[in-house]
Amino acid sequence: MNLYLCTANGVFGPFGDYIHASTPAEARLKFYRNHKVTPFAVVFERRAK
Repeated sequence: MNLYLCTANGVFGPFGDYIHASTPAEARLKFYRNHKVTPFAVVFERRAK
């Protein structure tokens, strides 16, 4: 599992969350399931060891 930073626009401005996922697409899906908002940016942060 890699670490991705997902960023989305919310009611009070942009917000982000770190998501553990294998691919950026999986990170987008997990972020959407958690926050009910589609992220506009998914940035790779760290590879799993």
